[in-house]
Amino acid sequence: MSEYKLGLVEIYHPTIHGSQNPKLHTKYLYSLNIPIDSFMNDHPNGWLDDMQRQHDEIFESRCLTIRHPIIKNYNNIVEKKGTTSLEIIKPVIVMDDGYETYMCVIKTIWLRIFQRKWKQYYRNKILIRRNPKVLLKRQIYGKW
Repeated sequence: MSEYKLGLVEIYHPTIHGSQNPKLHTKYLYSLNIPIDSFMNDHPNGWLDDMQRQHDEIFESRCLTIRHPIIKNYNNIVEKKGTTSLEIIKPVIVMDDGYETYMCVIKTIWLRIFQRKWKQYYRNKILIRRNPKVLLKRQIYGKW
């Protein structure tokens, strides 16, 4: 089984989530595990959207103008992106005052980088193949 999971992630906030441990202030909190099978079989207006919307509503009712001790533009991030996001993550369990806190490292960024690089590669390939000389060569020899 893979060490990576799919889940809802939110920025850790000490006022909302409880612990005043400064190590946790710059981490992401792993809110909800989403099984891959459920994600693949979910229809467009499925339970994932409902779950994320419900989570955002609960968060908005808890805090509208609280400040984060480290992240200065925390409220802008929350307003723009929402409180939770669906990400590919690597879960990490942190012991804090004898309690387990489920934090995570976001891995979706590597997928986005790969997609961007592949898009550039594909765009260059298309530009080369649209060249009239290359098209003529393909007509004659049958290969690129």
